[in-house]
Amino acid sequence: MGKGNALSSTTNLTGAIREAACRPALLSYVRERRCVLFVGAGLSRAAGYPGWRELMETVVQKTIEAAATGSEGSELTALLTTGKYAELADQCREILGRSRFAALLRAELAKPVSPPEVTHLPIVQTPYAAIVTTNFDTLLEDAYALWSNEGVPKCPTGAQLGRHGTLLLDNAFFILKAHGTIHDAASLVFTSEDYRAIIHANPAFQSMMAAILLSHAVIFIGYSLNDVNFRLLLENQLSVFGTQAPPRYALMEGVGPLESQILRRTAGIEVISYPRGEHGNVAAFLSALASATHVKSACYAPHATVIRKRTPLPALRLAIRPREAMLDVEWFETTTDDLEGVRVSLDRRVMGSTTSLPWAEMFKAASGPTISSSPAIIHKIGSLIERPFQGLGIPLAVDGDPRLVMLDIPHELAAIPWEWMQVHGRPLCMQAPLCRTVPGFNDASRGRPFFHSPLRVLLIGDALAESRQTRHPLPGTRMKPGKSANSSARPRSPTGSPCC
Repeated sequence: MGKGNALSSTTNLTGAIREAACRPALLSYVRERRCVLFVGAGLSRAAGYPGWRELMETVVQKTIEAAATGSEGSELTALLTTGKYAELADQCREILGRSRFAALLRAELAKPVSPPEVTHLPIVQTPYAAIVTTNFDTLLEDAYALWSNEGVPKCPTGAQLGRHGTLLLDNAFFILKAHGTIHDAASLVFTSEDYRAIIHANPAFQSMMAAILLSHAVIFIGYSLNDVNFRLLLENQLSVFGTQAPPRYALMEGVGPLESQILRRTAGIEVISYPRGEHGNVAAFLSALASATHVKSACYAPHATVIRKRTPLPALRLAIRPREAMLDVEWFETTTDDLEGVRVSLDRRVMGSTTSLPWAEMFKAASGPTISSSPAIIHKIGSLIERPFQGLGIPLAVDGDPRLVMLDIPHELAAIPWEWMQVHGRPLCMQAPLCRTVPGFNDASRGRPFFHSPLRVLLIGDALAESRQTRHPLPGTRMKPGKSANSSARPRSPTGSPCC
C-alpha cells in the first residue's frame, strides 16, 4: 500500500511538472524564439562532472600535494570547510600559477563524456532564442553536434563578447559560455578575482546580459540561484523595471512555498519546484517543453548530417605573454585535433620566462628610409625577434614531415611579425606550416553551421593583385574565382559529383 501511494505521488508530481512546462505563456515565448535557457552545473552532474564542493576538494588535494607548505595546506582546508570556494580557488591559483592551475582544471573537467540524451536531446529540439551557461564543459556544444540539423552554433565566452556585438542583431541561435570554457584557460571565471573582473571590467558582458534579460523570457535549469553575478543583475533590473521585467522561470530542487515567494519578490522568478533527489523531473520538464514546441525540419532527416572529425596531424603550440619587462613562454607538442591542449598533461608542457624583445633596435630596423619586406629586412628583424628565445630550447623547426606551429599571441603583441623569427638562419615561416590564434575568437565562438541546399557561395577575386604596380603580383587571382563559380553552378548528380 505504501509503495502504491509513493508511485502515485511520483506520477502525479511528474504530471504537474509537465503541466508547468506547458503553460500557454511559456510555450508562446518559446515558439516565438523569445525565450533564453540558462543552464547551470546541475545539468552536467548527470554526465559525471563534479559539483563545486567535489571539484574544490580535488583542487585543494592536488595543490597541497604539488606546492603548498604545511601552513598553506591548513589554510586551504579551513577555507574548504567554510565553503568559500571562489576565495579558495584564488589561493590555489596563486600557489600553483595560472598555467598549472588551468591544467589541473582541464584534467578534472575536460573528460570524454557524451551528453545525456534524456536531458540534452530535448534541449536541442526546443527552439530557444539562445542558451546561456555558466558551465565550463562542452556538453551543450556536443549535443548540438550530435543531434542538430543546423550544425554547431556560435559559442562565444563571456570574455569574447567585445568582439561579438551583433549576436542579438543576427537573430541566430547561439550558446553563450558566460563563465568561459575549459578549452580556453584565459576565459575561465572561477576565482573571486575573476568574478570581480567580469562584473567591473567587462562592460560587454554586462551589456549583453542586460539585453538578454530585458528582451527575453528566461528559464533557469540546474541552478541553485546562489550565483552572485546573476542574482545582482536580476535584482538590479527588478528594482529599475519593477513587475514589467520579462517572465523568469526556474526549475529548482526542494524549494518550499516561502522561499518561492521570496524569489518572486526579490528576483522576479516563478519557481517550479520538485522534491530533493527526484531529478527525473528535469528530463520530464525539458521533454514536455520540446514536444509542445518542436517543429520538424522538412530539409533534413534526423541525424542525416554529422560533424566531420579532423584528421589529427602533429603540431606545436607556442604561447607568448608579456609580463612587465619579461615574456612568459609556454609550449607543448599536440595534434591538430587538440590545438588547445585539452588532452596535454601538465608534465608535457614546458614553461619559461625570458627578457622582452629589443624594442629600440626593432624600431630602428623597421623605420629606415627604405623599409620594405626585402630578405635583408626580414632577416634583421627576425634575428632580433629570435634573440630573447635563444637558449629556451623551443623545437620550432624539426626534420622530417612538416609540423604545424600555432602561435598564441595576445592583442598587445599581435603587430610583431613573429613569422619572421629566425630559426637556424632562416625565417620560421619558410620552414614549417604556421598559423596564429585570433585574439577574442576561436573555433567554438565561430560555430560550425551545416551547408544548406541550394548552396550559396561567395567567391572574391582581387583584380588589383594581378597589377604589376603591386610589389608581389599574383597572376590569375581574378580568373580562378570565375572558374570556381562556374564549377559550383553546374548541376550535380545525386552522388554529389558534377553532371556531364
